[in-house]
Amino acid sequence: MVFLTIMDIDFGSGWHVIGFKPRQSYFNPHINDSMITSRIGRIGRGRQSRLELFLRCTKPFCTAKTALSTSKPEAEASDDYKPGFFSRNPAVTLGGIALGIGLYLYRNAHNKSKFAALQEPFTEDAVISPYEAWELRSKNNLTEATFTLLCEDIFRSFPTRKATVKELDQFTASKLAEVCPNGLQKAHHLERVLALIEKDASGKVDIDAFLVALSLAVKGAVEDRLRCIYKIATLADASLVTDNISERSSEDDPEEMSDIVSRSSVEKILGLLLLTSQIPSEKRVVQKDQANYFLKDYEVASPCALLQAAIQANEKQNDNPRLQSAESISFEEFSRLFRGKDICVWGECFSSTKKKMKN
Repeated sequence: MVFLTIMDIDFGSGWHVIGFKPRQSYFNPHINDSMITSRIGRIGRGRQSRLELFLRCTKPFCTAKTALSTSKPEAEASDDYKPGFFSRNPAVTLGGIALGIGLYLYRNAHNKSKFAALQEPFTEDAVISPYEAWELRSKNNLTEATFTLLCEDIFRSFPTRKATVKELDQFTASKLAEVCPNGLQKAHHLERVLALIEKDASGKVDIDAFLVALSLAVKGAVEDRLRCIYKIATLADASLVTDNISERSSEDDPEEMSDIVSRSSVEKILGLLLLTSQIPSEKRVVQKDQANYFLKDYEVASPCALLQAAIQANEKQNDNPRLQSAESISFEEFSRLFRGKDICVWGECFSSTKKKMKN
């Protein structure tokens, strides 16, 4: 509401000067003195002219010309708008989305079926399950230290690195009489694994293969069991066997042995772990190297391919290219490779206990 002081001054010449001076504006703060004080018409226009001036001064300061100038570019912009391809072709858009989803589902189903076709035989034909391996370990008191001494005694007593399973079984029972006076518990699990070991024409097996199978009964942490496997690789190394084993006595400290093994020995140990079902079945199938990235093809992993994949993954994490061309592997490197996601010995790379027991 605007309160005005109206001044009507007659100059005697037929003109009136009417002045409006706002006292206070409550609803239109844009009104000032220059907008309200003006001169209008002749005497004949009177009160109607004053009312028009009042209404004009109380409106926002905007002219028709300004309104036309601001609305014209907007109208031109609206006339120039053209819808995009997808807006003009909704059927093509929806069809493309449906096709993409269909191809994605087909690709996943195809790749999964190819992978499962190779994995399932390993799962079904495994002679020992993860739970049975855990049961074999928990029921026996075979520690890392005892197993290490047993390995050294076996390599020393069988310099040809060949013996029958019966000979090795009797020798092991005599050496473990104090630790396992009643023999190994749940030994029937171990017997199924020993039956997988390849025999030569005379019915003998490699002693390192026998020891890898026997390592399933070792009780202890993952690091301790890996040391047992690494000890077998150390003793199986041809140069180490020739130079050191025959000269060592039972009282010698095992830590005095070489702390590195050859890459070929590690590959052989990895092959024996695959044979004795100590590597999860899903890690035994790898993707083929191929140019087609849409539909994948898989193959059974060889020990060499698994070790190479583990080395490449280790280099990405540690920026250490040494292992690519290295002919020897230390225990720290051995442990890191075998516990990684590519080899995953005993399912140690799985965070879920349920998945670990399943594989």
